[in-house]
This record gives sequence, C-alpha cells and structure tokens, in this order.
Amino acid sequence: MDQLSVVIRYIKDEQPVERFLTFIELKTNHTGDELAKQTLQYLEEHCGLDFSKCRGQSYDNAANLSGHYNGMQQKLLEANPLAIYIPCVAHSLNLVGRSTVDCCLATVNFFSLVQNLYNFFSGSTIRWRILKDHLDNESVLKSLSETRWEAHAKAKSAFSQTYNKIICALDVISVDDMQKGETRREAANLSNKLQELEYVFMLVMWEEILQTFRKVSKVLQDPEVTLETCANLYKSLVDFLEKLRSDFDSLDARAKEKLPDVEYKDTRQRRRKKMPNDGSAPERCEKRGEIYKETADKFSFLNKIPDADKIMCPDQTAEYRQHSTNLVNTYPEDLNTELITEVQQFHSYIISKISSRPSDPARTSLHQTHAQLYKIIHDDKIESAFPNVETALRFSLR
Repeated sequence: MDQLSVVIRYIKDEQPVERFLTFIELKTNHTGDELAKQTLQYLEEHCGLDFSKCRGQSYDNAANLSGHYNGMQQKLLEANPLAIYIPCVAHSLNLVGRSTVDCCLATVNFFSLVQNLYNFFSGSTIRWRILKDHLDNESVLKSLSETRWEAHAKAKSAFSQTYNKIICALDVISVDDMQKGETRREAANLSNKLQELEYVFMLVMWEEILQTFRKVSKVLQDPEVTLETCANLYKSLVDFLEKLRSDFDSLDARAKEKLPDVEYKDTRQRRRKKMPNDGSAPERCEKRGEIYKETADKFSFLNKIPDADKIMCPDQTAEYRQHSTNLVNTYPEDLNTELITEVQQFHSYIISKISSRPSDPARTSLHQTHAQLYKIIHDDKIESAFPNVETALRFSLR
C-alpha cells in the first residue's frame, strides 16, 4: 500500500511542535498535482484547517514533491503563495552524500566492496559464524542503505573497527577445504582487495567524512533546530571538506600505518571531461546551505540586538527599515510597515529588561534566540504592543 504521511508543525506554549496526523492512501497516481489535491482535501475536510493560514511546507527531495513546475510544493504554492517551500534539511544532506559518492568511481568501488563483504558473510550461516568468532562480540558488518546515507556511516564504522579481523576471517575461509571452490576464490579475492593501499586510503578518508556527516545529520533531525543553525552547520561542513581536500598527506600517512609494506598500484586512468552538473562535496553542501541561509537571513535581524546607544542611530534605523521591508514584502497579508518601529522599540525593551536583571553573564547577554524572544513576549503579555514582531518571530519558528 502506497501512503503519504501528513505532519503539521505549529507553535504551542511558545515552542514549535510537530504532530503526525495520518497516512493518506494513494490509490490513483503519484503526481504532484494528485498529492496536493489529496492533502488539501484531508486538511480542509477532515481537519477543518484553513490552508490559507499555512506559512510553510517541507518534504524530501523527490521530484513529485519538490519539483519546481509540477511538484506537490508548486501546486500548493499556487493554492497559497505564502506557504513557502523549504526542503528537508536532513534529506538534503543525504542527497549531498549520495551524489558525491555516485560521481566518483573509486568511491563507488569502495562502498561496493563494503556491501560485497556483508553479502558474502551474511549469505551463509557458516561464514557468518566464522566472522563472529573472529570479532569477539565486536560490531558485525552492516548492510548499506539506498535511502538513508547515515547507514553508510554505521556500515563503514563496523568495517573500520574490525578491518584486520575481517581479513583473518576471509583468509580462514579461503584455505578451508570444506568450503566450495567458488567460495574460497571469492574470499581470497575480497581479502586481496582489502589489502590494497587504495582501499585502505578510502577507509581512512571516509571514516572522517561519514562520522562528521552523521553527527550533523542527527542535529538536523531535531524538530527544534532553527534554519539559521542548519545554514551554519552546512557552512561548517563546507569548511571541513575544504580542509580535508588539502589534508592528503595526513590521510596517506594513516593509511600506510595500516599497510606499511604496501604501495599504491601504478594504474593509468583516463581523465574524463568534467560535466557542468558535476560537483564536489563542498560545492554541493554550499549550494544546499544557501537555500536555508536565504530564508534564515530574512529573520536574523529580529534577534540581532545592538548596543543601547546604537538603536536610534541613522545607520541602525536604515538597517531596521531594509530588513523589515523585505520581511513585510514576503508576508504582505500578515505584516505591515509598522514592523520597522516595532522592532526598534522591542530591542529597546529587551535591553531595558536585561539590564535590570542581576549581573549574571549567563542571564544578561544580549544574544537571544528567536524562541527566547518569542517566549518573553508571551511571558510579559506584550503581544498587543508588538503584534508584528510577535507574528514575525512565530514565522521564524515554523
């Protein structure tokens, strides 16, 4: 049964929350137009929700969902232009990793070897027992996943931790007269491949990349993470990968520690022309990160509180006006030009409030998150004094 899951995100008790509503059974086709129709019908007829009040939508990057012309997000934008589409940040990172692997033949071969090792041992209870006997309760090999890039990190970690013991298990099978000749030949070939310096170099390099991606991926799946944090995490990945590009000597030295008496194969490779849609991991991360940064920047001025003596200066006033005007133009039905003066006054209010607190550095910092500022408005019951600011902060948490 094909199903579409429906999850809504809204603000409750000054915090964003996500709630699963239902699975919609897809009985006809999977086009963006049909998915949009079924979703709108469910929200309006079964939930009584006014879709014109929706201010955001997010899905994974499947073409029938995120397509610019016929995707579900575009069809819903036609029904409500203010339901701004933001791709799922965790799935975007998954695509970055998947695409990066697919455009590099050496990496494709490396992960194919990891999967082949799992297939070889798991294909026989006898071979699996031999492997487990060598591992002494350590992590066993894991299969890769076509849909979750994070699964590559787990499979790669299990492979890296037991590298030498896997080779020993393969060598035992390769000389076992009780095994079929084809099995012995495959075990010997896998063992030889694992002891090539090229594969060990890949082992060391991807250990760093995947563990970093995995940690970032866990943060991106937090429903309370902000778009600004997402954009900054993508930027940090770009910096990490750029540094790794120039760290070949260090990776090479660590690979040779595992195989000190082995040299790289002297192979000649044909250089292929780099196609326009090719992209390295840093470039792919940067491109995806820009999507989230662009949206986050629209709201960033709300929590960038200047010093008290700068709030009324002409440059600061001009900055308030520029950012406020951009945000009002984005949400013309929800905000008005009074946002300009409201933000200025609201920042003065926050400075006054913080300065009256006890001199505790942890409590007196002017750096406040959107969630903290939104909570202050509701705790102090000042929504009527700053209605535009309250709405803008609520949208920033969506």
